[in-house]
Amino acid sequence: MNKTLLAIATLFSLSASLPAMADTLRVAVGEKTSNYTGSLPLRGQTKDQVESQYGPANSTHGPSGNPPIYYWEYAGFTVYFESEYVIHAVLKSR
Repeated sequence: MNKTLLAIATLFSLSASLPAMADTLRVAVGEKTSNYTGSLPLRGQTKDQVESQYGPANSTHGPSGNPPIYYWEYAGFTVYFESEYVIHAVLKSR
């Protein structure tokens, strides 16, 4: 038993003295943002309001899930709807 504890203590002290190693991940913030400079649809707007303000979408998808989620893709951004209302709008990356 004492030999086991001594071995564990020795391994622990050796591993504690080793240098920690890690990779650094660098993310260039803002370099991949969209060229779109206009306003985005606001949360709570209806599909009709979005279409009236921004025109027809390039493509539409959905419904998916419950509650039904739809998304409309425009050239510079994507709009997500829950049923008939905007829940989020995001810029597309370049």
